[in-house]
Amino acid sequence: MTYELVEAYACTPTTEHGRGILISGDSSSNSMLYTKSRSVVIMNLQNPLNVSVYGDHPYPVT
Repeated sequence: MTYELVEAYACTPTTEHGRGILISGDSSSNSMLYTKSRSVVIMNLQNPLNVSVYGDHPYPVT
């Protein structure tokens, strides 16, 4: 039996007890931006499978 990946969703933002996180949204492009470890995630809210990830940061991003 062979398997095929049909969908893959972006990871959730990193959280830490007692520390807030910043999630930024843009109504003109209907997308949101957040960080996860050393990556910046830009996700389309109408289609959560449409995600761009920039992961070339050498240190954790905030």
